Amino acid sequence: MKLSNLQSRVLAEMGIPCWTLKSQQAKPSSTEHAHWYRVGSLFLTSSEPLPVQLPRWLQDLVILFDTRPTAIKPPDVAEIVISVDDVNPKITHPETKKALWRTIQQCQK
Repeated sequence: MKLSNLQSRVLAEMGIPCWTLKSQQAKPSSTEHAHWYRVGSLFLTSSEPLPVQLPRWLQDLVILFDTRPTAIKPPDVAEIVISVDDVNPKITHPETKKALWRTIQQCQK
């Protein structure tokens, strides 16, 4: 889903981040030190290995997909890529978590 400029500005003024996910045709960029994981149909990327004690939002994904993140090689094509580095600092309020879940739900359809 592509937001208009007005929608993006309104969300920014309300303090709600606009989550961007790579399209299914996009080739994920791979850096030498990136760590890739898969949870269900989602791909996660992080500059650091995931901690044993996962962040709460990631624990929720584990419950949803009934599987822990599995380390993988960078995929050639990924439908949904979530940057753990981008999400972790933003998930501080329930509204931002709701925005992330809505985005994931829309992309799963």
